[in-house]
Amino acid sequence: LTSFSNQLRTVANNQSNTSVTNFTIDTKKPGIIFVDPTDSSGYLVSRRDILVNTSSSDINNNYTIINLYRAGIINNTLWFNSSTSSYNNFSTLDDGIYYFNATAYDLAGNKNTTGTNVIILDMTPPVVTVVNPAFHMNYIRNTTMTANVTDATAGVMEVAFEVHDKGTGLTYNLTDFTYPYSANLVTMPDSRYNITVRGSDYAGNNNYSDNRNFVLDRVPPTIR
Repeated sequence: LTSFSNQLRTVANNQSNTSVTNFTIDTKKPGIIFVDPTDSSGYLVSRRDILVNTSSSDINNNYTIINLYRAGIINNTLWFNSSTSSYNNFSTLDDGIYYFNATAYDLAGNKNTTGTNVIILDMTPPVVTVVNPAFHMNYIRNTTMTANVTDATAGVMEVAFEVHDKGTGLTYNLTDFTYPYSANLVTMPDSRYNITVRGSDYAGNNNYSDNRNFVLDRVPPTIR
């Protein structure tokens, strides 16, 4: 805190004093950090909201701004006046990649900005289609099953071929993690089967194909 006073003296030696003025010199940036329950950077979640909570510290705190970006464009901006704690739940958001940061300002015009967090929202399950066996194929001898699985936002994490042997009642779960997605029935006996393919993405969403019924028959006919 600094004060000063002005004194005027005329040629006739008359004297007049101004009032004392007090002012504060502040060149220090305010402190600001993310605190719980802020979503950590790198999160990939199946929901429609983003949580942001900040804590700022400055004896001359003024306001805090939180910016939410998507595709390089400000999606939302919030102002918090004269508060050291700023919390918001950005809700009803679409699938996509979002970035957010916060800036604290003090009364002297100093400012400080947090790092930028990135979070991916994805509530859309993968698209799953069985390629082989084809829908109309009742009898097959090819033991390789294939599926087309795509996910636009989070990406495909796992594809599971759930094969049910109608003869024995056993169910086999054959998984694949890399495109093109396939599973092989070479070790399974000839029998009647039902197959369903499950696709899972990295946000935890799941989707299933339609059911396919087929007969695996690798034994050639007998000629007499």
